[in-house]
Amino acid sequence: APVAPSNLAVTRLSAGVARLTWRDRSNNETSFEIERQQNVGGVWTNTTFFSSPTNSTTTDNTAGVGSWRYRIRARNGTAASAWTGYRTVTL
Repeated sequence: APVAPSNLAVTRLSAGVARLTWRDRSNNETSFEIERQQNVGGVWTNTTFFSSPTNSTTTDNTAGVGSWRYRIRARNGTAASAWTGYRTVTL
């Protein structure tokens, strides 16, 4: 399995837009899988998955206004790394 990314950070770029940055520690990933959840009424819901290309270390995501949390893992054709811890941002 690929090595899990580290140092995930999520910052607000503008209303509804987040920038994710991380450290790519793997040499055999084919993509990064990113999970996003929204805080609705105190419950984290609306799970969305999207991906970022091999060897990337940043991506921007348009999520909409609100409180969001993100986590990321490396993936290849046969396995996935562990998830990073969640990082939360208000957009």
